[in-house]
Amino acid sequence: MRKQLERAMHYQQTVDMMYLAKDGSITKRRVNVLQLGESSFRAYCHLRNAKRTFAIDSVLALVPVIAREKAVI
Repeated sequence: MRKQLERAMHYQQTVDMMYLAKDGSITKRRVNVLQLGESSFRAYCHLRNAKRTFAIDSVLALVPVIAREKAVI
């Protein structure tokens, strides 16, 4: 998971993340990784429109968001 977070931060990718919250609920967040620490990372959360700190161990899945062209022919 750490490698994926490093890659997302390096390439400034927006990623969809499945996250296990402290209360045991699972949430889907769209984030941009800003800083990576030993056990947590700081990211801009599009759901909350704010910078948040997430525990790396609580990340269940990460998927890069692919921007698709919207060309009308």
